[in-house]
Amino acid sequence: MSASQYAAIWDAVIPTMRKLTNVMIGEPHPLVSGDLAVMSVQFVTSFVTAEGEEGRVHTLSSLVWRRSGNDWRIIREHGSGIRPHHG
Repeated sequence: MSASQYAAIWDAVIPTMRKLTNVMIGEPHPLVSGDLAVMSVQFVTSFVTAEGEEGRVHTLSSLVWRRSGNDWRIIREHGSGIRPHHG
């Protein structure tokens, strides 16, 4: 699947949601080496679908960033569900 095909999935789903929030747990601590940086972040996503289904997902996301001039851009991302979030 290409990046644009993957994005199209979310572009169709997200606008129909009644609620979608992300709350970061802790703060990221990037490790920087030259023009590359890596970090992990945890967050809890809460949502309510157009059909009224509610849920929460606890996620760990690992990110690789590359600097180009004064800008940093994500060049790799991997997200994994950690466990069902209760509370």
